[in-house]
Amino acid sequence: MLKVLNPIGTPDSGRATVIWNNGDPRQIRINFAGTNSLVSLIDPQQYDVIPMTFGGQHPKQLVPEKADVIVNSLCDPDTNAVALHQLEKALERLAIPVINPPDLTFQTTREQTYARLHGTRGLIVPKTVRLAPRKLAEIPGLIAEHGLEYPYIFRSAGEHGGGGMVLVESEKQLPELERFAFDGRDFYAIAFRDFRDEDGLYRKYRLVVIDGCVYPRHLIVSKSWNIHSETREEMMNDSAARQQEEIAFLAAPPAQLEATCRHIHEKLPLDFFGIDCHLDAEGNMFIFELNTCMRIVGGTPIPYQEAALDAIKTAFNALITRKAAQA
Repeated sequence: MLKVLNPIGTPDSGRATVIWNNGDPRQIRINFAGTNSLVSLIDPQQYDVIPMTFGGQHPKQLVPEKADVIVNSLCDPDTNAVALHQLEKALERLAIPVINPPDLTFQTTREQTYARLHGTRGLIVPKTVRLAPRKLAEIPGLIAEHGLEYPYIFRSAGEHGGGGMVLVESEKQLPELERFAFDGRDFYAIAFRDFRDEDGLYRKYRLVVIDGCVYPRHLIVSKSWNIHSETREEMMNDSAARQQEEIAFLAAPPAQLEATCRHIHEKLPLDFFGIDCHLDAEGNMFIFELNTCMRIVGGTPIPYQEAALDAIKTAFNALITRKAAQA
């Protein structure tokens, strides 16, 4: 059985979320921000997974165990830079193939995605800038300095859910940003583009790219531009028509996606990454987010998604085997 070393990491903030606590400290389950769930794709019958935690305010000299391949679950340089740097340092002493090496993971911040893919044929990537305002009054000047106009989305760096975003359509809405702490931390301002389809609804497609090949994961239809996992309850769970639309997408995604994702992979050659996007009638991909943090397995299972998920798992486990053979 092949041994898989799985680096995970404590976030730079030093905070973690307890997701299961029955009173027994030996059974407590903790979630670290900035660590993905790739391990949930790994077949336990084929691979022995060895987790190893990086990060912390006072890290020791880390000596990874011997393994055949490394599956890096450290995914967010905005929240886990310390852990990623530690992993990068540890890998200098190892001759083990790595899935999603840290140097490439460092290139997946939102502003770098814009810089790398902006202007690419078939892609629409909204202008994205990183800001660190110390007070609310600084924001209009910083926005203008970076060439952004209204409307734009304002969100904290390192957040991936839909709950922490504010759509700023005019200066009158600036007071809504008082919910954020302007203490030197980083934020993103992202040019907003209305991506409603002809029926007045919004659609978010999730894709998984493994070794340059694209696999559909899901489609969520919504009345709102701010689409996240909970949005499915709005229009999908009780709508046979919307479910059939998702089924059709999973069974036969647009043919041009393969070439588009292969081109993205050439510019950012990660072994695994996810894309949340909209696909317009002309076949253009409007990218919301591209990184290795995408949750692929989780939530309530949906039976008609099983075939698509199985294809992703099969491709990912095949990737692990190919990588291990490079040792």
